[in-house]
Amino acid sequence: MPDEKENEEVKIETKGKIKVNDDFEFEEKNPILAAVLSIIPGFGQIYNGEKGKGAVILLIFIFIGFCLAYSVYPIVLNILIWIYSIVDAFITARKINKEKIVYD
Repeated sequence: MPDEKENEEVKIETKGKIKVNDDFEFEEKNPILAAVLSIIPGFGQIYNGEKGKGAVILLIFIFIGFCLAYSVYPIVLNILIWIYSIVDAFITARKINKEKIVYD
């Protein structure tokens, strides 16, 4: 009977990020590549492992671009979203490397 308990899997609920141990093979993220990928808003976040965040940024950018393209304000808003995407991807990649965080 004790052998059965040793083989049981333990599932741990996380809230989007996991700190990894030293024995875990950690893949560093390139902040420059994350920023360059964010030329298409959301792609840098997806590269960093933040798939949900990247999808939301991309969908908001597309929605504003297509639905409200005939005014100056949506263009300004899209530019701000684009800049946010680039800066956020760069900062998050550096944070991932510094704290060894893996986004699931």
